[in-house]
Amino acid sequence: MQKLYINNLRFSYDDKVINQRYATDLLTTELEGKFTEKVFTMHAVSSQIVRETRSGQINFVSNKKAKININIEINREKGTIIIPKTNVYLANLPFQFSGNVNPSTMKFTIESNNLALVDVVNNISLQEIDYIKKYSGSGNVDFSLVVDENRLDEIAPSIDCKFNVSNGKLIEPTQNIQVNNLSLKGEFSSKNGAGNEYLSLEDIRFTNTTGPFSGNIRISEFNAPLFQGNANGNIDLAIAHSLFHIPMVEKMNGNMNINADFIVKMLEADEEIGTNFNIIKSEGAVELTNCSVQLKDDQRNFHSINGKITLNNNDVNVAGLGVQLQSSDLLLNGTFTNLIGYFRGDGLLQATMDVRSNKIVVEDLATTSKEEQIQTQAPRSYMLPQQIDGKLALSIGQLSYDHHHFEKINGNLSLTEHTLRFEGINFVTSGAAVNGSILIREQSEEFFQTSSTLSTANVQLKQLMKDWNNFNQQVITADNIFGKATAQLQLDAPFDLRTGIQMKNVKSNIYLKIENGQLKNVGAFKDIIQSANNSSSAKLVIGANNIKTFGEKLSDLRFETLENQITIQNGVITVPEMKIQSSALNIVASGTHTIEQKIDYRFAFRLRDLKAAKDTEFGEVVDDKTGLIVYLRMYGDLSNPQFSWDKEAKAEARKEYNEQEKQTLKSMLKSEFGMFKKDSTVQKYQEQKKPKEVIEVQYGNDAKSEEPKETPQKEPKKNKFLDKLKNGEEKKKVEVECE
Repeated sequence: MQKLYINNLRFSYDDKVINQRYATDLLTTELEGKFTEKVFTMHAVSSQIVRETRSGQINFVSNKKAKININIEINREKGTIIIPKTNVYLANLPFQFSGNVNPSTMKFTIESNNLALVDVVNNISLQEIDYIKKYSGSGNVDFSLVVDENRLDEIAPSIDCKFNVSNGKLIEPTQNIQVNNLSLKGEFSSKNGAGNEYLSLEDIRFTNTTGPFSGNIRISEFNAPLFQGNANGNIDLAIAHSLFHIPMVEKMNGNMNINADFIVKMLEADEEIGTNFNIIKSEGAVELTNCSVQLKDDQRNFHSINGKITLNNNDVNVAGLGVQLQSSDLLLNGTFTNLIGYFRGDGLLQATMDVRSNKIVVEDLATTSKEEQIQTQAPRSYMLPQQIDGKLALSIGQLSYDHHHFEKINGNLSLTEHTLRFEGINFVTSGAAVNGSILIREQSEEFFQTSSTLSTANVQLKQLMKDWNNFNQQVITADNIFGKATAQLQLDAPFDLRTGIQMKNVKSNIYLKIENGQLKNVGAFKDIIQSANNSSSAKLVIGANNIKTFGEKLSDLRFETLENQITIQNGVITVPEMKIQSSALNIVASGTHTIEQKIDYRFAFRLRDLKAAKDTEFGEVVDDKTGLIVYLRMYGDLSNPQFSWDKEAKAEARKEYNEQEKQTLKSMLKSEFGMFKKDSTVQKYQEQKKPKEVIEVQYGNDAKSEEPKETPQKEPKKNKFLDKLKNGEEKKKVEVECE
């Protein structure tokens, strides 16, 4: 055999002891030589892709093309392999390669001098090829790599790599980003054995549009990398992102002025802590000017980021840190403590912060829209942090959510484990001031339990109904109700960030007082009139001529005060009996209304109120509160309500009337005859005074008026039954006194 052809061979080498991996794809390889001779030269031509050259978690060369065309001198008797210095190409860059192997040692050398910096940047990247951009510019790169191994021991090969950049200049053409006077010295070494490898970039210097920058960085402990270094100067974030692309960041811009020392340890990802690095040292200051950041697969664009961050190891001070997100904005001033412990997973991050905002739109905070989350069934994740204990003073000009607006928000916010607690919060909504407390607890991913105790006065009902979309009902809308209200609210409401409030599980008690109110053109009242017009029994009871007048009165009810305590539970809104007293018509109403729009309302009207005007040629007719009461029930589906005479309510009212008359009789007996003295539930009878008539008589040209003379009343006949009762009570009294 003199020739060997290899196509599409995937080759990998793993050393689990020192945690290194090398992998390549041999696309086409041709080996030629007299393989059966003891000493021969093998000619090798290969085109391949270097997939991975990794030590620990650091991958030095990833997905780069390589080409070799070399001669290899093989001596089978001595067990030696010699590779004379020859040219090889890695990522289209020329390198000189040589090496030798014998029974006791192995050594390979790869070096190149005066490589064009532009070629290196355009072809070598520690990140994915997709993010490489074509640069222009100037400058040189020198590179030297030596691999040395003693084959007689079990120690891993020693790798010593040195490189430097001088007189560098880079220009990114799409944004015309420039880096000038770039220089650095780099070294990678594993001479001290496994676990002691390091990569250092020393004396990094360059100037950009924001000014000069210098720094140093050293990476060691590759299995769990340790980063330590310092940075001083101005960095154009667009340049930094172009040269050292961060996979999770789509784009970033702006200026960062930094003067800091740092030591950061990378860790394995911890699902509970939510971090995969530990800050060991953090000292200095960072100032951001007109910065913006957009993360990958994230609709949010954080822009207009300005402010200063002071680092003092465990403490971080934030001064005037402002950020805008879509149409929302935030301004932060305050302190974070236990920063190192937080990233280490040891204790909570303590935050004492003053938070101000002109406007916050809650929808701006989501990584994707609610509709997209539902359609794509995106995985849920916790929105509120777990390891932060915060005390925040809030001052927000306007907060909007789902077309609802809250203004002039002030109060204190406590942030604990997946929980927000607003104490002493006050804000303005629908033109009225609201104050109280709110508790929001994230019980599971994106699912919240909210508890609120709020009170308000002088709410304009029309504006309130309009702002809250008539509370998703059409019985009484913003076009039907007027007046101002006082309300006290206790509300427990589960809330899903994607689907909204879970109405079936809402529990609420609402005290409501309406003053100077008006109900106008209420659809339910119109349905009542239509039902009465279509009912022969209604015409018989009410009177056909009065139904029209009845409708006119119902179309515009004005009242001074209305109070009620409304409850919501198990998806049912319960309205206890309430009296709507107006100058035109008095109504007693109560009922229930479910979230499925099933209703059961009951109304009561006095027949006398349904009739035409009460003024006669003799003056106003005074209502003596007697007469027939009409009971009506409206039930069924709200879109097609059913009406009937409410016999149950009528029977209950008759029962209450009889009981009241019974009590009145007892009161009269107690007052007139001294009966039921020992029964404290029986009150003395008080006769209701009614206005007396005034008669005016004219004689000639003089007009005189006089009060009617009281006609002497005859002595009423004695009621023998009452006398017996009275005598009986007196006898009992005498008997007790004798004993």
